[in-house]
Amino acid sequence: TNYIVVSDKVDYTREFFRLLGIGSKVVSIRNRGIYIEEAIARYRYPNKDKSYVEHKELNAISHLFDKFKKKYSNYPEKIFIERKSSSNGSMKRRIEPTEITHEIAKEKGYQIVYLEDIKLLEKINLFFNAKKIVGVHGAGLGNIIFCNKACEVIEARNSLGMPNIFIELAKEIGIENYQIIEMKSYLNVKESNQLKQMTGNNSNNVLPLMLDKEFIKRL
Repeated sequence: TNYIVVSDKVDYTREFFRLLGIGSKVVSIRNRGIYIEEAIARYRYPNKDKSYVEHKELNAISHLFDKFKKKYSNYPEKIFIERKSSSNGSMKRRIEPTEITHEIAKEKGYQIVYLEDIKLLEKINLFFNAKKIVGVHGAGLGNIIFCNKACEVIEARNSLGMPNIFIELAKEIGIENYQIIEMKSYLNVKESNQLKQMTGNNSNNVLPLMLDKEFIKRL
């Protein structure tokens, strides 16, 4: 029996492979360690600059979904990625004040999208039809594997330092117009440490960001 082993997001992974006609069993190893003797592809590996590059097959994998991609005139050209929930506390990964951020984004023609509410097939075409995508550093940006190569992507992230996962992913699949905006935390040091303790996640990527003029200008 062939197994697909993932750390989490079992339902999403199952949907991902079902769409491709692959019926292997999906197994979660969250908070567990196992040894795999014959792995077809590994999740990621560190570069010398401590960035992370998804495995080299990503460009080929992105093309597996080409047959599902269609141009739709009613799909938004600009999307702003948001999230409702998270298993690791990263639902705090947003731009504050949120209501004002959304209002400005909508005025500039963006549609706010919560990817948890969208099925994979629709998600593929949402990203494929988009000309400009904005999102805070997070798993939602992994969906740029479905984008057309001319798409412009803006990643907002904490100025305290973040891994270069998604810009490396963009390079791997041929998206040239990928921009990073580094922003200050919306919380002071004490509040930031309290949030990290509450979520059990000691990373800067769970901290909410502070809306600033540079971000608004780049939208």
